[in-house]
Amino acid sequence: MRASLFAPVVLLGFACESGAMMSQFPAMDPRNESEGQTTLASDGDSRTATNETSSTLTATPGAAHSALRDGELRPTRIYEALPVPPLSAPLALTVIGASDVRTVEADLDEPALDQGGAFQLEPRAVTLDATVVTPSLHRDAPEAVLDVAATEDGNAAVGILVDAWLSSPRWGSPRPASCTTDGSGRCAIVWTLDAVDFDALSTIEAASAAFDIDGVVLETTGEVPSFEIYPSPSPLLVTRPGVGLQLPTFPLASGDTLAVPVYLETTGSTPAAYDLRVEFDPMVLEVASVTGGACTGFAAPVHNGGGLANQTGELLMNAISPNVQDDCVRAERVHVATIEFRVRDDAPPGPQSIGCRVRDFFDTNFWNLASDQACDVADIALGGSSGTLLVE
Repeated sequence: MRASLFAPVVLLGFACESGAMMSQFPAMDPRNESEGQTTLASDGDSRTATNETSSTLTATPGAAHSALRDGELRPTRIYEALPVPPLSAPLALTVIGASDVRTVEADLDEPALDQGGAFQLEPRAVTLDATVVTPSLHRDAPEAVLDVAATEDGNAAVGILVDAWLSSPRWGSPRPASCTTDGSGRCAIVWTLDAVDFDALSTIEAASAAFDIDGVVLETTGEVPSFEIYPSPSPLLVTRPGVGLQLPTFPLASGDTLAVPVYLETTGSTPAAYDLRVEFDPMVLEVASVTGGACTGFAAPVHNGGGLANQTGELLMNAISPNVQDDCVRAERVHVATIEFRVRDDAPPGPQSIGCRVRDFFDTNFWNLASDQACDVADIALGGSSGTLLVE
């Protein structure tokens, strides 16, 4: 979608009554109107026109440069003022004898010319191309980053201050930010959200960006830049007795690795063995390793990771506790293993699901605490019986 912001032509009118103003323009030869020229008469310090023709001047932008104004070096642009047909000119903005091309100079950030005369200026037009760098915002990754590239007349627009606002229906007012383009006409706009911006959400919400550049007609290209704001992730809550997985609470990129800890919880009994099945999309993820957890009272699990699991998308793993007297085995939550996944280089972006199922879970008396039961998963948002990874 192409979004454009148009501004009407800027009409600048100045009275040409004083000699100081008129002296800035080339003198006109006094001729009569039948010859298509203008006759000027002088009376003291003021000039009036007789038998004149009237028109306005259209000023077209020329080369940009810097000029010293009031002790400050300011960017300026040369404008060439060209006559336009009298009938198309507003009657209130006419000048006398506009038969010559005139050159005037104005500050780039000032809409008015102080040289006098009546000029119809064609405003500067800047094209802005915006690219979303972080499409999803999360409590653990709260920065919204937007790259912008500004061009003018097909060239990089250097030193342009870009004002931007990020707005969402849940906010009372838009969030402001700005950046100034560098030598290549590029800069990055960054908004950093607070934790409370995520804590109050129960569903994913959208936030969109808008722009403005003072003193120019701004045209944007592409879709309106937007971000998804995710609710604060829920803590891992495990149905007792049962098994829980903790997935990352921030988005991932191709090539990233992620460590997924596996926890056991009981209702006061001591766990002795577990047998799990973890399901994932092998087109998105691959198992890099499966290791023992922080509790040394459990042996490292036996698994099919790194081989068959990466073909089928089904990781099988089980382990026993060779030392049930270890304090960590009798803890409320037992970290028994860590699965390390890697996001494939060609993984498609978007949410990816990870499932887990307890095949068997035994205590030290070989009592079956859980069988064919879904694991509990904490993830980037609300969690549940299956988890979500976000690949960007």
